[in-house]
Amino acid sequence: KVALKQADIKWTETLQAEAREALTQSEVLQTAYLEFMNKNSELEIEEVKFQGEDRATVSVVLSSISLPLRRTLLKVASQVGPDKSRRFNFQDALAPVAAQSGEKTTREKRPFAVYKFSKGQDGLWRPE
Repeated sequence: KVALKQADIKWTETLQAEAREALTQSEVLQTAYLEFMNKNSELEIEEVKFQGEDRATVSVVLSSISLPLRRTLLKVASQVGPDKSRRFNFQDALAPVAAQSGEKTTREKRPFAVYKFSKGQDGLWRPE
């Protein structure tokens, strides 16, 4: 649970940075992008490796649309005027943007983060 929580925080920070950088003209678009990506992404534990009794490594994978497609969507959204930003829909734009760019709309699974944990004297696992 701790590894997924840390990965979720990291993923949210990544998406927020992408949105702030690309969609400077509209906080509405930034929020819409975050909501869209959260609906179209999933973090999961891929593997837990125990190293002895008191150490473990947890690998987290991300299932999401590809980075090139995300960047293209952001580029398209960044060109939307302020008067139309409330009507822009990332989900509706996904298929046409993917078709034009040659990207797939299916989620791809890729390694996202690796976290190390150690077991304290109280028996609780803590991030290193």
